[in-house]
Amino acid sequence: MKIIIIDYGAGNVQSVLNAIKEIDDQSEIIVSNKLSDLKSANYFILPGVGSFGDCMEGLKSVDGFLPELRNQILKYKKPFLGICVGMQVLASLGFENGEHQGLGRFGAVHFRGERAGVMRNGMQAEHSLRDHAERTECAGH
Repeated sequence: MKIIIIDYGAGNVQSVLNAIKEIDDQSEIIVSNKLSDLKSANYFILPGVGSFGDCMEGLKSVDGFLPELRNQILKYKKPFLGICVGMQVLASLGFENGEHQGLGRFGAVHFRGERAGVMRNGMQAEHSLRDHAERTECAGH
């Protein structure tokens, strides 16, 4: 079994590597941003430090890495663990430091602002919009 801890130029990769090695001494565990390692891994860990946009830019910095990561987790359904911003980028879209496409694993949007770190899925957004429309309609009559 091969576990890749994805190195996108930020993130607490060494502490994650140490923790995984502490609980799993049987697997091959590597820190990498190489396309070949990504394709051959069975499991992915994306540790997070920084903003949604910075993380996505780091993943884009290696030619072909981001599309292949999407393939691995969306098409081949390989297990993926996102830690902090590594989990947030699983959303379809993020608005932290601008507007950024996420990995698209979940039909969710990550907002940064008054309610920092809130992820909303489509159902929640639909209810929020419906509730707002009902309040607005009632207020007008």
